[in-house]
Amino acid sequence: MALDINLERFAAVCAASSDNGAGSGADPDGSRESRHFIQQIIDDDLDTGRVKGDIVVRFPPEPNGYPHIGHAKAIVLNFSLAAEYGGRCHLRFDDTNPETEDMEYVRAMKRDIQWLGFDWGDNEFYASDYFEQLYDLAERLIKNDLAYVDSQTGEEIRATRGTVTQAGTNSPFRDRPTEESLNLFRKMREGAFDDGAHVLRAKIDMASPNMLMRDPVLYRIKKASHYRRGDEWPIYPLYDFAHPLSDAIEGITHSLCTLEFDVHRPLYDWLVDHLFDAPRPHQYESARLNLDYTVMSKRKLLQLVKEGLVAGWDDPRMPTLSGMRRRGYTPAAIRRFCELIGVAKADNRVDVALLEYAVRDDLNTKAPRVMCVLDPLKVVLTNLDEDHIEELDSDYWPHDIGHEGSRMVPLTREIWIERSDFMEDPPKKFHRLSPGTEVRLRYGYIIRCDEVIKDDDGHVTELRCSVDRDTRSGSGSSRRVKGTIHWVSASKGVEVDVRLYDRLFNVPNPDDVEEGQTFLDHLNPESLQEVKAIIEPSAADDSPETWYQFERQGYFYLDPVAFEEGRRVWNRTVTLRDSWGKKQESPAPAAPKKSKPKPQAPVEPTDPLEGLDSEEHSMAIELQTLYALSVEDAAFLATRDDERVFFKEAAGDHPVAVANWLIHELRPLLPDGGMETPPFTPAHFNELVGLHADKTLSSRMAREVLLEMIDSGDAPEAIVERKGMRQISDQDALGGIVDEVLAAHPDRVEAYRGGKKGLIGFFMGQVMQKTGGSANPQVVRELLQGKLD
Repeated sequence: MALDINLERFAAVCAASSDNGAGSGADPDGSRESRHFIQQIIDDDLDTGRVKGDIVVRFPPEPNGYPHIGHAKAIVLNFSLAAEYGGRCHLRFDDTNPETEDMEYVRAMKRDIQWLGFDWGDNEFYASDYFEQLYDLAERLIKNDLAYVDSQTGEEIRATRGTVTQAGTNSPFRDRPTEESLNLFRKMREGAFDDGAHVLRAKIDMASPNMLMRDPVLYRIKKASHYRRGDEWPIYPLYDFAHPLSDAIEGITHSLCTLEFDVHRPLYDWLVDHLFDAPRPHQYESARLNLDYTVMSKRKLLQLVKEGLVAGWDDPRMPTLSGMRRRGYTPAAIRRFCELIGVAKADNRVDVALLEYAVRDDLNTKAPRVMCVLDPLKVVLTNLDEDHIEELDSDYWPHDIGHEGSRMVPLTREIWIERSDFMEDPPKKFHRLSPGTEVRLRYGYIIRCDEVIKDDDGHVTELRCSVDRDTRSGSGSSRRVKGTIHWVSASKGVEVDVRLYDRLFNVPNPDDVEEGQTFLDHLNPESLQEVKAIIEPSAADDSPETWYQFERQGYFYLDPVAFEEGRRVWNRTVTLRDSWGKKQESPAPAAPKKSKPKPQAPVEPTDPLEGLDSEEHSMAIELQTLYALSVEDAAFLATRDDERVFFKEAAGDHPVAVANWLIHELRPLLPDGGMETPPFTPAHFNELVGLHADKTLSSRMAREVLLEMIDSGDAPEAIVERKGMRQISDQDALGGIVDEVLAAHPDRVEAYRGGKKGLIGFFMGQVMQKTGGSANPQVVRELLQGKLD
């Protein structure tokens, strides 16, 4: 499965689907088609009066593990529905299995729900608080000849259940007298029997095509201590019995669960119908979350923890909410992800890149930018003094974010750069440092690599570079280079521990294993790398739970757990772009040489989004959605930060035209096509495009004004007035000139009408000559065609 989010896939994920019920919520107009199928069900229930009071839903976790991203989907769905309809959402722990449950998991669940931004108020419930009621309901079934005590062993029960194609066999105890079953059940409650001696079974239909309806077990003897009830109960209800009846006890109106429970719904209905009067709860199923490169099974997650393959439930590689919180994921990002994947009726797999997109999108406006070098290579700036310290004013935020704030970053004679930003023998499109080439230091100067220092083994240990002191950022220098790199002062930077987290598994579906394998065979050995990095001094004393974007690296979060242990560790939350897909791809084999060229098939047009990483894909889609740009222009801007920032500030009322003029007219006129220091303001550029859009300027005139703007920096209106370049578009004013031209050339008019349509160009030239080139060509053509035809 490809990791990059293409346009079609992203649109499908984000939009409502009438086929499978996918969708994230109501559109502003509240149209029924825009609402997912559960909202439509609730709307119908309210409209028809099936539900007359509040909408009541519930989130019913079993306290046998830490909540994960799959739980988050259910949490967001249920609590959001309660808020939308003015109802309530119960938090109920379905704690009917004493051997796997623990108060630790209860506390984790409550903490993570609140962290996600939801509150259940006074509606905290436990199935274990209903044990007495559930027991009474079980007795009622026995008394109504709808349940019996079966004394077969578990193996015997399984043997008589039948198969998918063969009916089951009645238990020899199925017709046990009601009083006998009732007495046995009461003795089971008193603890008179050992585990496995008896079970309570529903009396339904051993020939049912649904095997779960073949006299399912409702109660079993289990002499285990319960984390809340202690040793009070030697028997426990099974989940399929306790769950629907707990819903009914609490007055739940809509019981939402995942698709694997659809076969359980007949038993849910059977129990509720026989034991409760209307109104009663109804169960509805939707797709569970299957996330690529992840396992969701609590059993498998527990195995990872117990075998020491991860550092606990809150290991930042785990899909648990506590792990994601420690990694630096935000509640808003997780809620947004749950909205994006929507609510569907059909199971599918979700690309983890969509989750990473939601995290990047949220942190983009929350995480200030700083510089940190993860793999340091020393650079000596040889034409700076030994004690040189220069404070550079450096923005925390890019211009398109809308936040303000900056810090001072010290430039010293010795600095660290990223080792990957230097290559001794670089490929053609390497725009960073190499011998004899130049780059710009972020917020600083252009430097040139003059000398490469190596150790005895030939490894590069140091670069000696010279600074062009006339090129400080913001100084107005016209010199431009193609590459800009981040850096940190060698003497003022601070060493920090950084954990580079990646995906825990190296295949999209770890559960898809061959014979003899387990999901553990797909663990990614590079899911964690720990490095010593150098961070700029402004970020040296931050408190835990701080986010930064390390420029050109990714988003990072100061680990609160490590901080409590006395260590400052930065966890990589997510990279700036999805490099995973490219890392997994194998290089394409070289095409064999051919002695003679052969005719080639027509080349299929390429997808402009092909080759973009996930962040660039997402940005391109955003630009298309918000500004209605062509896919080509959106893809171009998505990969160029300076141009994109300028575009967003200039877009105004003509975003499509602004993008077109920026990409195809302005950039080719600039040195190296660079937009790092634009020659005029975005507002002036918008003004120019507007003058062209409203036909004040022809295309030729607009290009002439653009050249003047680049040279002088003047506003376009001032240039137009100064040069008298205002285009004439008034039809009345131009109509008289057109009439004059046609009257002066009757023979050509006759020839045009005789079929020589190419003469239209002659007539247009005559009109343009009479107006000094200021007539609007489109208006002139329309007038000429109207009069000639």
